[in-house]
Amino acid sequence: MSQMMASLCGRWELVERHGSRGAYRYTLSAAGIRYITARDRAKLQTTRGIWSTDPSDAPKGKRRYVGHLIDTWSRQKEHSDGITWLLSRLAVETKDEPDSALLWSVPAAWSERKFAWNASAITPDAVGMVKTRGRTLGFFLEYEKRVRHPKGAVRRLRPYERYYTSYETTDDLSPLPLTLFVVDSAAIADTYVNTALSMPELRLPILVSCIPELDRKGILGRSWQRLWEPGSPPAQLSELDGYTWDRLYGHTVKKKER
Repeated sequence: MSQMMASLCGRWELVERHGSRGAYRYTLSAAGIRYITARDRAKLQTTRGIWSTDPSDAPKGKRRYVGHLIDTWSRQKEHSDGITWLLSRLAVETKDEPDSALLWSVPAAWSERKFAWNASAITPDAVGMVKTRGRTLGFFLEYEKRVRHPKGAVRRLRPYERYYTSYETTDDLSPLPLTLFVVDSAAIADTYVNTALSMPELRLPILVSCIPELDRKGILGRSWQRLWEPGSPPAQLSELDGYTWDRLYGHTVKKKER
């Protein structure tokens, strides 16, 4: 990867490198934008309006960029870094664990899921499929840094409640995907758990954990609190095939042991 980026930046001059060693960020150069424009047979103004790092004519004191995606990303760097850290950590953990792998993942730009005849949507920060100890699980990832109070937690959980009770879930990921909420601290994770206690209808395959817990125990470790069983001890993802979503009764139930 480093050799490829060195060629794109140096030999081909299609990419610019920003930042310092260990925290580099890459954007298209002016030549790269022209190349993409020619490849897509688009207008240069349109491509620059998406990817250009040139400063815009924003009011003084506010650093803004011409490219709207660059501008949006620049205001969400910490959030983007958190998502990258989580997916990278998951890839490393599955590589080190037998019969495990991060099979695929896609970031927020392609993760929106429409349901209920396209009238509603959830917009997770990433979507993927992980194999852990021989069990394959689809997942939605929500890296949540803004919600800190019960009302906010309810607002973030409601769209998933509607999603899981729709029929589009059978077409998205198979088996039924988990939703993983990752928050900053154990106190905020407890806010989600306590909120689930006040929502008896919320018996959905939704789990919550926090960065310190994931850093200490790992994403594949006993780090996840199950919102459908708020009082239960933390679980591993590999244990969750023991549950099944019963659409008819609207809750997550334990599979019967044979």
